[in-house]
Amino acid sequence: MRESCVWTIAAGLVLVRGQEDAVDREPNETNELIAKLFYLMTARLEDAAGAAAEGQGARLDISARAAMAERLRETGQEVAIVAEAVSQLLGRTS
Repeated sequence: MRESCVWTIAAGLVLVRGQEDAVDREPNETNELIAKLFYLMTARLEDAAGAAAEGQGARLDISARAAMAERLRETGQEVAIVAEAVSQLLGRTS
C-alpha cells in the first residue's frame, strides 16, 4: 500500500489518497462518488466564474481585485485536487 496523503479543501472537503487497498468499493458506489465530485467541481467553477465577472468591474480598487484573484487561485487549486481524486478513482475502476 502506498503512503497516505490527505488533501484538505477550504470548502471543508477532505480527500484521502493512498488507501486504495483498504476499501473495496462497489463500482456503483464509486460512480456515485465520482458524480458527486463532478457536482462539487461544477459548483466551485460557477463560483469562480461569478468572482471573475465581478473582478471586471471598473470601480474596484486594487485590494478588492487582489482578494478576488486570490479567491480564484484557491478555487483553481481546489478544483485541481478534486479532479485528481476523480482521476485516481477512475484509475481504480478500470
